[in-house]
Amino acid sequence: MIAPRFDEPVILCLGRLAPQKGFDLALKAFAQIEKAVPKARLMIVGEGVEEAALKDLASTLGIGERVDFTGAVAPDDVYAVINKATMMLLPSRFEGLPLVALQAAKMQRPIISSAVDGLPELVVDQESGLLLAHNSERELATAILSLLHHPRKAIGMGKALGRRYEERFGFDQCVSRYEGLYRRVAEEPGVAGGFGA
Repeated sequence: MIAPRFDEPVILCLGRLAPQKGFDLALKAFAQIEKAVPKARLMIVGEGVEEAALKDLASTLGIGERVDFTGAVAPDDVYAVINKATMMLLPSRFEGLPLVALQAAKMQRPIISSAVDGLPELVVDQESGLLLAHNSERELATAILSLLHHPRKAIGMGKALGRRYEERFGFDQCVSRYEGLYRRVAEEPGVAGGFGA
């Protein structure tokens, strides 16, 4: 794992190119800040039904030269992609707790995300990342600039995110929780009957 770069920052969106993911908001936010951070790039990794529309939007916003659409990435290469990123954006309109959020946490990359559904389970605002109360492009642009202008804060959030991942979602925690569940099922009469009986 390499430390995130702030001299030539890479802002990452990783996932299906679908309206749910809010990558159009990421493009609009990047268009608002690209002059303030001329060496920054937005990297959109994935494929899906919105690919053509997102490329057209990048062109319309005049940022096509600063946005990298890389297509899909093999599962084995996801961590290498995240390793290139300065931060990850998850401006989802609805979401469970996506695997890419956990992968970014494992790589200690700060996350800026919407405050919907399962995302706040991992991203604690101002502690392990930034949560967008309204999930607007302006709010997202402000959050990106906040992390880019305060690298120490961003790195600290990434480390806090990594700790939260280990504490709540790491292998040892998962094993412990499954062990507790199996023990409860084995020890409590009638509990097993509730599972598919």
